[in-house]
Amino acid sequence: MGSHHLSRDRPLTAGWAKGRGKLYARYWCYNKACTRVGISREGLEGHFVGLLGMMQPTAELIAKLPDIAESNWKVRSKRIKDEKRTLQNRLNENKALNLRAIEGPASRATYQRLILKCLRHQTTRAFQIWRISLMPCNPSPSRWSN
Repeated sequence: MGSHHLSRDRPLTAGWAKGRGKLYARYWCYNKACTRVGISREGLEGHFVGLLGMMQPTAELIAKLPDIAESNWKVRSKRIKDEKRTLQNRLNENKALNLRAIEGPASRATYQRLILKCLRHQTTRAFQIWRISLMPCNPSPSRWSN
């Protein structure tokens, strides 16, 4: 995994620079025309450690994570239940429409169009309900306990 020259998205080259009898680890842009990018190993590592420090979660955030996860889970569970109820209502409407089509007088062509339309909607709704039913509604208690 290498470092990249930010303005050109090119990998930096690593090597040893000789100075006053010692070798120094350096990173620079491979393009000789580029004189802006050159950094010591210590400088690059220091920047990287600083970046990692900015991404490290605080103890306060870590303590709040179970509450945040539980809150998000409740919102998600409610949305899933609402969607399931809506889809179930639509499926029931389609079933009622099917019964009306069967019981009501109509021409053969009208009847066939209506049945095909109802079956398409019913199949789609049934699939959506089935897909939602596969989603778990309750988080495992062991997930959030210490």
